[in-house]
Amino acid sequence: MKPGDLIRCRTPKVKRRRPTGILMIYDCNTREFHPWKHGNLGMIIDIDPKTEGVIVMADGNVGWVSLSAVEVINEVGG
Repeated sequence: MKPGDLIRCRTPKVKRRRPTGILMIYDCNTREFHPWKHGNLGMIIDIDPKTEGVIVMADGNVGWVSLSAVEVINEVGG
């Protein structure tokens, strides 16, 4: 994983009665959560190894998401 890679929400492995269908992106500047719908693509802006997360841009929002919640779709060459 590196900046510029296309990613999507990873499907949770837990069984729920009603799957949520969204992942929440945390914006530390406004301290708000924004929805990221499953199936929509996002892009890695930066990797934060200290918190084991990534800064992503998805569904028109930029914010932090856990590394365990995303999977790489297309890696940027270079």
